[in-house]
Amino acid sequence: MRNNPCHPSISVLDVSPDIVPEVVAIELACGLSSRGEQGLLRALDTPGFISLIATLSPQHHVGVFSGLVVLDELQIDNIAVIHQTRQSGIASLLLAHGISRARLLGATIAFLEVRSANLPAINLYRKAGFEVIGQRPAYYVNPGDDALLMSLHL
Repeated sequence: MRNNPCHPSISVLDVSPDIVPEVVAIELACGLSSRGEQGLLRALDTPGFISLIATLSPQHHVGVFSGLVVLDELQIDNIAVIHQTRQSGIASLLLAHGISRARLLGATIAFLEVRSANLPAINLYRKAGFEVIGQRPAYYVNPGDDALLMSLHL
């Protein structure tokens, strides 16, 4: 368990198979795409896959991060924080831990896609140093939206 001095009550842990249902529940509650329980269990065995969970206690999970390092690239899939704990720095903490882990795995650059209408997420990524490098029109459905492509040299 790793506590953070800026957030002493929050721990960021590796996702283990026993908490996969909670991870999927957070992803779905936040309106994100999810691999589902079986897909996440398979992903946990994939070399380079990073799956983290933020907790306030062993039974109170508040956020998740997932990404995959392939060669020197980190592709960030999901960062999600439950509604009740948003605006408390948890997403920044998860992002920092995910990037740190990716560096240990040899990543030198990170990429992500974000809905163009998701201003809180865009601001989070910009504060972390990400820059918009492109756009995919009509990439998202339900609701429809463009995707902004963002990257960060690690």
